[in-house]
Amino acid sequence: MTSHKRFRNENLAPYTDVNDKRFQFLLEVIQYFIEWEESVDSRPGPFKKKQRKMMLISDHTVSGIQVTVLTFIGFVKCLLQSGAKAVCGRTVCQDPLEQAFSIFRLKGGCSNNPDLATVLQSRISMHVQRQIARPRKRGNTAAEKDISIDDSPLPKRSKK
Repeated sequence: MTSHKRFRNENLAPYTDVNDKRFQFLLEVIQYFIEWEESVDSRPGPFKKKQRKMMLISDHTVSGIQVTVLTFIGFVKCLLQSGAKAVCGRTVCQDPLEQAFSIFRLKGGCSNNPDLATVLQSRISMHVQRQIARPRKRGNTAAEKDISIDDSPLPKRSKK
């Protein structure tokens, strides 16, 4: 969390304040895309609707940027208001969550909208499969076959 000092870039610093000025910059990015679309729509000339659309990035991309920015701002503010001292924006990643949901959709078959019971059943199924899966024969590691867990207390160190 000190990379902002190393690279001398305050934009890399962790978020510590709910009223951080970088939130305003992120909102200005959204406003930039809105103004871009308005400028293309009001541009004079014999442009057809399809030609005007080619002057912009896709609607899906713009809405994706808006959702991402607004969600990130809300997420960071929520964490800070809940008592977090700092939030490092570079470490926020939703890839594991997306991977989990893609597995749920895959296990759901042709159902695009699984209900809670289906998701829980898929989760149990994945957990059981991990428990009984045989380790791979390839690789440079071997699975432990006999694992014994000793729960006896550790010997205490003597005070010096």
